[in-house]
Amino acid sequence: MKKRKIINIVLIIIIVIGIFLVIKFDLVGKIESKIQQQKVKKEASAKTDESELIKETFIDKDGNEVVVEMIKIVVKDEETGEEVVMYEDTAEPKIIHDHLYKGTVEKIEDNKVYFTVDKESKDGSYFCEDVKDYQIIFDLGSLKGKINSIPYGHENSIV
Repeated sequence: MKKRKIINIVLIIIIVIGIFLVIKFDLVGKIESKIQQQKVKKEASAKTDESELIKETFIDKDGNEVVVEMIKIVVKDEETGEEVVMYEDTAEPKIIHDHLYKGTVEKIEDNKVYFTVDKESKDGSYFCEDVKDYQIIFDLGSLKGKINSIPYGHENSIV
């Protein structure tokens, strides 16, 4: 009888932890998203002819020639039921920079935004973790960010 109570308590704790993790990491939403993406790709591949490839060539900001290959896909709009023509890149996507910051704008001066980070996410999710406060300077003139690792709160932390 005592063993059964302990087993029941352990099972309840495991279930509660599992539910917490599913909610925290939005696992159901991620699974639904993957299923929807696979469904759209499957429908598109069934309706698409491989001969419908399009190649676009352009020059990037550094003067390099970039070739993008896209395939024409036809999908059904779920709301209207109409067929929609789209073009999808054939290459695997590359995430170059996917960070989310939460914090406070300290000041805006000389085309720069001084932002103190309290929480951040660097894995592409919307769940932000608490971090030791640090400052990022966004230079709107060059559209680049500079990380200043001096802890927030010091008089000379803004450079």
